[in-house]
Amino acid sequence: MPVLHLLVLACVSLQAAIAAAKRPASLDELRSVTKLDRRAELAMRLAHDRLDQARAAYLSGEVEQFRKAVEECSEAVEIGFDALVSLGRNPRRHPGPYKRLEIELRRLMNRARALQDQMSVFDREWLEPLIHRAEELHERLLRAIMEGKKL
Repeated sequence: MPVLHLLVLACVSLQAAIAAAKRPASLDELRSVTKLDRRAELAMRLAHDRLDQARAAYLSGEVEQFRKAVEECSEAVEIGFDALVSLGRNPRRHPGPYKRLEIELRRLMNRARALQDQMSVFDREWLEPLIHRAEELHERLLRAIMEGKKL
């Protein structure tokens, strides 16, 4: 009987992991998420997915798809940040979602810079707005966490 319990527990854990790993397919689907901290988390997953799509589009020479993916990546970052602003919590007292977003923003910036290094010198400016905005939001998050002020 204990083996059966372990098997059921493993199945339930697997289903929970699959549900947690679900990524939104679009920005509209992302905006429909009602739980704000979950929306911020999913926004960063979508941003990373769009950066992957941008990389693939650039390497295959599809400039319009590259630009669209970068634009959607930027929008996802904004949605994630706005979701945490709407939470209205003090980031110093409840740092969890704020710190997770800060870490993911830093990771996204590093990945965008790595992609930028792979790009032609003439094309690198296409990623500058994304990197610059991510740096601004990252800095605001860090200050909010350290100073204990709402965003």
